[in-house]
Amino acid sequence: MGSPEEGELVETGTFRIDSERMLAVLSRYQFQSPDMFLRAWIRCAVASGAAEVTLDRASGGPGPGFELSFDGKPFTREELSDLYAPLFAGGFSRGRHFAAGLLALFRTNPVLITISSGGESVNLTGMLEHTPGPATQGTRTILRAFWTAEPKELPVDRILSYPAEADEAMVCCPIPVRSACAASKTFSRLADTSLSLVFKESGRYGFISPLTPAFPMPVTEPPPAANSEVDIYVLGVYVETYIAQMPLVPVSADINDDSLTLDASFGKCVRDEKFSEMLAFLEKQAEALLLREIAVHKRDLAEVGGQMRNKKYVGLWRGCLGYMEDWQTAVSSSTFMAALSALVNCLNRPQQRRTESEVPAEGHRYYGIASRTIWLQDACRRAFKKNTALPPDAPALRALWTAPVLLSIRGGMLSLAAIRNRVIKGGLAVSKCALSEIYSKNDAVWLASLRDENFLGYWIPRGNWTGNRY
Repeated sequence: MGSPEEGELVETGTFRIDSERMLAVLSRYQFQSPDMFLRAWIRCAVASGAAEVTLDRASGGPGPGFELSFDGKPFTREELSDLYAPLFAGGFSRGRHFAAGLLALFRTNPVLITISSGGESVNLTGMLEHTPGPATQGTRTILRAFWTAEPKELPVDRILSYPAEADEAMVCCPIPVRSACAASKTFSRLADTSLSLVFKESGRYGFISPLTPAFPMPVTEPPPAANSEVDIYVLGVYVETYIAQMPLVPVSADINDDSLTLDASFGKCVRDEKFSEMLAFLEKQAEALLLREIAVHKRDLAEVGGQMRNKKYVGLWRGCLGYMEDWQTAVSSSTFMAALSALVNCLNRPQQRRTESEVPAEGHRYYGIASRTIWLQDACRRAFKKNTALPPDAPALRALWTAPVLLSIRGGMLSLAAIRNRVIKGGLAVSKCALSEIYSKNDAVWLASLRDENFLGYWIPRGNWTGNRY
């Protein structure tokens, strides 16, 4: 009972814990990068109701330093007198984030930190060495940190460039972070120009978009899991990336949820009931995204279908769907290879700089539409061949059943519902050639790629196919 690790008995039922040792352990367990203290203090500013955070160089100290300040609710004298108390109390208090930021900053060995807020101030010359400072003017919370020499791992210029360099960590931040170098964009500004689906409901907000494969994937059994990349934010600042499995479609999402609790590392959310509620909420947003993407796809695929009488676009579409050269086909390879070569040369040069004008706009557009086609094809296979969390009459399922996932040789759009109707009416005509490559009085399902062929075979046995398959 009398060991240093257990604490010193002060009175019955009360122990004085070795605070310095505990804080040192917490400091090592928390942020791995010293500049992560900025994330913690930005969260504190948001929790304080600040309108902005400003970063600047600090003067008047024992060496180089920086200053961080924000408005909003100031700290009280009691809060400044025991800065680390919120770390041991847990919960959601802004002081917990402020204290975590201090621990991260002390890893760089500053010789002096001064904090002023609401007319009160405190000076820290070590993690636990603090003395009251002089009274101050104004209500802003101002933190200044000084070193005898700038730490190599955290030069002041790096701190001041944070609003520009860490923009991805603040895409859900409701307030700007400003310095002489740059200013971060707020969530509302990004939402105004985002192509993603923007949501704001039940205290949660963010962006969600389809997570499409980097290149066409084969049709496999069972269908690939809809593993989704979820970037989680609390008080507007990034915490972690979580891989979640959605029922129907993989998505990429940024979601801010202030009801989530950060664990002792401040780099991960506690997996509790609130976390499960956040994931359930995100599943509903994924359904809303699916409905939007189906509507957009009907417009885009109709445009692609209208261009399939031009052999140039036929080849481009095949290339985007992952057409295989050794796949037996009646199509002339020269037309396809010319279009595919142009697309590959422009899209797959990661080591070379190129201007936007060098990349064919139609190539980018076709690739995006083809990726969404594959995304919807896989969604159909998950929805109608597996049990999902959605009820049978869900709007998402009805929309998928009538969503265009293939083209006909005349460029018409075909859904699973349309294909099933063709089978009911007496067989299913298919062709590996577009109408620009063959003469046909009758329409047929166009197998533009091996993937299309396997996808169709997943639903309709090949024995029920008729027409020019080879």
